[in-house]
Amino acid sequence: MVWVDLGAWRAADEAFAAIDAARMPPPARAGVAMARAVYQVARNLDATATVAEAEKLLAGVDERRMWRRLLIVKVRCLPPAQALALAQTLLDREATRGNRASQIPFSTLAARAHLTLGDAPAALRLAQRAIEGMRTALPVGFPAFEVRYTLCEALAAVDDPSAADEIRRLADDLQRVAATQVPEAYRRSFLQGVNLHRHILETAERAAGKSRLRLLKGWT
Repeated sequence: MVWVDLGAWRAADEAFAAIDAARMPPPARAGVAMARAVYQVARNLDATATVAEAEKLLAGVDERRMWRRLLIVKVRCLPPAQALALAQTLLDREATRGNRASQIPFSTLAARAHLTLGDAPAALRLAQRAIEGMRTALPVGFPAFEVRYTLCEALAAVDDPSAADEIRRLADDLQRVAATQVPEAYRRSFLQGVNLHRHILETAERAAGKSRLRLLKGWT
């Protein structure tokens, strides 16, 4: 998973090849299948079959954390309307359990589904709910940068003027993490190879360009 987080796809491929050659019990194979599904989603590959394989391997296994992480990946694989329905169901379940950290991913995924379906106000409500949750907890098995980026997208979708400042701060924080926590050899892949990170930087660049354009218009 470290290689996936870094966008080091060749190293990830080599790691999976080594794992595939090893023999392991079903629960461990389920963990590998989940990791592979995360990898496939990160590379915009169809992970549906891999998720189904992990579900089969986990059948009868009472491991809430593994199931939760698998369901996060499953939501990502579904069409928007189905993703929204499942994310909302899982969000309600985690809210009933009182688990604030595990609500954050499903609130974010539901917000992203609303954005795709064109309901910006609903997306903003859920994105803000996820951000509020991060004030007291960290998302479980889910990138905090995606939570914040979803808020930026929702703000932009409702034409909120704070969207530009939010995405600028997010891009600054992302580059700070790259500079201080990522080995130099992997900084480029971390910033450009990971789709989420690349989108954050591109969105921040576009927002900065629009701000400059508005400023120039104000002087003409």
